[in-house]
Amino acid sequence: MASLISNVNYVLRRFREDPECRSPGPSAWAKSLKIDRFEPNMAEDDQRELARTMLKMEDFTRSILVTNMLGRGSLNSAIDLIVRTNIELVPLEAYSDWLAEQWGIDSTTRANESRKVLRTEDLDESLLSRVHAVCEEDFRLHERIMKAWRRVGGTHIFGSDLLDD
Repeated sequence: MASLISNVNYVLRRFREDPECRSPGPSAWAKSLKIDRFEPNMAEDDQRELARTMLKMEDFTRSILVTNMLGRGSLNSAIDLIVRTNIELVPLEAYSDWLAEQWGIDSTTRANESRKVLRTEDLDESLLSRVHAVCEEDFRLHERIMKAWRRVGGTHIFGSDLLDD
């Protein structure tokens, strides 16, 4: 859910940076939203409403889901790919420690974080239910990964660690 909300906040940031929607991202998003341009002085409440609209559109929700990025939109397809490729998985709460451990990097910087125009508490019950439904397979994948991480310990796990759960 946090990824979906972060993504719509990112899209709003890109619209503010490119209100004429000339670059590829803003241009495609504007087309999906059936708008020609983004009003640079748009009130934050109106931006929030635009973000809510995005969360209602499959174009904006499905593409950001982890199960779509790592599979074909389902828990099983994502686990299959994660296990077959044996990718390294790092929970966000361990990311800074992983950077230090694996790469000797001491950083907690979040340079690409977008302004939070929309927050979870801005979603009404209906939209919150929709977002929960869209994220159901991702929730299940997250729990499976976290269960393996708690069992293995450390700062990361590999895809093969999911086989034991």
